[in-house]
Amino acid sequence: MPGMDRISELPESLLSQILSYIPTKESVQTSVLSKRWENVYLSVPGLDLNCSVIPNYNADEVILSFLSFIDKLLEFSPESSLFKVTVKCRGMLIDGFSDRIGTVIDRGTQQLDVVSSTDYYEDSFGHALPGVDFMPMNLYTSKTLVYLKLTSSGLGDPGFVFMPCLRFLHLEEIKWRVHLEKVLSGCPVLEELTLVRDLDDDDYARTDEEFRVMRVRSQSLKRFSVLPLREARDYHSRVECTLEIDAPGLEHMSLGDDQFDSIVVKKLPSLLVVELDIKFFVKVGVLFNTWDVSKSNEIREFLNGISSVRDMIISGMTVHAFEHYSKAGIIPKFNNLSRLQAVFHGKLLQFLPAFLECCPNLKHLILKVLHPEEMDEGLELADVPRCVSSTLECVEIQEKLELEEGKMKATSYFLGNSAMLKKLILSPTAYDPRNVAESEICEMITPAGDANPIDGSSFVMSGRDWISELPESLLTQILSYLPTNQSVQTSVLSTRWKNLYLSVPGLDLNCSLIRYDADEVFLTFIDKLLEFSPESSLFTVKVKCRDTMIDGFKDRIGTLINRGTHHLDVESSIYYFEDDNSLYPIVDMMPMNLLTSKTLVYLKLSSSGLMDPGFVSMPCLKFMHLEEVKWRVHLEKLLSGCPVLEELTLSRDMDDDYARTDEEFRVMRVRSRSLKRFSVLPLRQFLPAFLECFPNLKHLLLSQSQFLGCLDND
Repeated sequence: MPGMDRISELPESLLSQILSYIPTKESVQTSVLSKRWENVYLSVPGLDLNCSVIPNYNADEVILSFLSFIDKLLEFSPESSLFKVTVKCRGMLIDGFSDRIGTVIDRGTQQLDVVSSTDYYEDSFGHALPGVDFMPMNLYTSKTLVYLKLTSSGLGDPGFVFMPCLRFLHLEEIKWRVHLEKVLSGCPVLEELTLVRDLDDDDYARTDEEFRVMRVRSQSLKRFSVLPLREARDYHSRVECTLEIDAPGLEHMSLGDDQFDSIVVKKLPSLLVVELDIKFFVKVGVLFNTWDVSKSNEIREFLNGISSVRDMIISGMTVHAFEHYSKAGIIPKFNNLSRLQAVFHGKLLQFLPAFLECCPNLKHLILKVLHPEEMDEGLELADVPRCVSSTLECVEIQEKLELEEGKMKATSYFLGNSAMLKKLILSPTAYDPRNVAESEICEMITPAGDANPIDGSSFVMSGRDWISELPESLLTQILSYLPTNQSVQTSVLSTRWKNLYLSVPGLDLNCSLIRYDADEVFLTFIDKLLEFSPESSLFTVKVKCRDTMIDGFKDRIGTLINRGTHHLDVESSIYYFEDDNSLYPIVDMMPMNLLTSKTLVYLKLSSSGLMDPGFVSMPCLKFMHLEEVKWRVHLEKLLSGCPVLEELTLSRDMDDDYARTDEEFRVMRVRSRSLKRFSVLPLRQFLPAFLECFPNLKHLLLSQSQFLGCLDND
């Protein structure tokens, strides 16, 4: 607003909350704006300090000024809480700064994120040794911390640990003087733990044998991750270390990089998801000898410990390890695994059937094939594991798109052998669909000399029409994603396809394509669709009528509803052709059985008419979208028959003469106990009316002024 400082007029509590979203250095700079802003930054309920900006010249003087500034921040309103504190220390240690962090913790901090100093000093022999920036001891007894992230920090042994509210703990390259097990024992509600080892372990950890094992023991832990190192290393740690995991409630585990020499899992009965990007190195870059009985047993026990998972994600490095270890019979059966995401390099693709044999109940496979040019010449995937032939329902393949005979091995394998397959998704890795025009894609999949593969010949790979050999149920499911006029066109491909479109479990009709002299032909076609297999359901029905009404089409919609439709989307006609070839406006009324459908879950009507049926009962309807509807029944009555309705969208019809002249339609009452989301869409015109709202609503969107008033009848 010209001449007015609206922001400065906001309450101080709101201004300080706004400043909490920017770094402390920037919030301090607002103090020069005006007298009103002079001390607002001191009331911000948090700190975000980047000490790396402190220069090294005149170090003592600058550091004293910096610490004085921190003391001023902490002394102002000492009874208020600092809920969120982020500190990035510079490379050089700042004496006394750890004490200030202790004061911050005592101010009721809930979220603390510290990147500590990593300055090096020389010992008496001239060796460069890292300085350890230790956290204050009161950290371990904070009663308010919920989130704690420490990077390059030192953790001393406090003797006693109790953080009753801590739920998220992230420890990256920590210098340990206290056992991880002891820290976790004092976190009774911890849900998520993330670790990154310090591969340049300090001398203390190198010489102390008791720090050679890191034990993750927690009854409350639900998610545990070992993140990849921030920088790639070409060497292994000089300190051997074992990771031991004992967490009965753990649901998600992610292990990245070979940061530990061995991994031991004990009690993981709740584990659902595991992500593996490890190779179980003995030495960096060297897999263990499969004749090493001790190492074989160690890896076998680890894999047995995670064998109950339902969802597994494995990297190309882990697939390589599994292929190596399979020769020693180490890979167990993953009997509960239903979803697998894996990366296979081309040269290891021959291991795919053997690995899938270990997943007998797999339903969903996401497969990425890298470097297919590395595949052995003449590679054939002959073996068909149990899951491929009996349980696999969905396969997503990322594979380089090659139409030459013998290429796309993984795609051909699943098309030819998956008896239960319902969905096959191909994502060509050689092309990014965001950057490739549709015409280029068509050129890649159209046989040479054939400009239209649909009207010409079907796409054939390796001399065989794989798609036509799919089960009929899968083919009709594929056709259900096409408009009905396109699925009908497939009937000319071959005898196999002649009547497939008649079995599609849905309709998507665009009647605007129907010529005015072809109404009878069109209705005959619809009757043929409806009479074929009349006992089967039409789950999804979408109809876009042309502007002029087709006599008798409303009755067909009634028949569609009786076929167990779950999803109905109708855009109605708005004109009628009279014998004098003149156009007159008309109300295209929906059939009465619509309002007593026992199966509808989603209903969208545009420009349709709704009569009063006397009785409304749609027990399954959860989503209703009514756009420019002609009302002959009260909205309140309609909603009363929808006991589980969750989402309602309205857009008024400003040209409904009936509603204009009838006083009782001047109020639209939205009354529903179950409704969670309500929206009024924008319109082009305006006509006054009243809208009454309702209890239990969680989301309300009113776009433009379509109503004179909105009454909240809570």
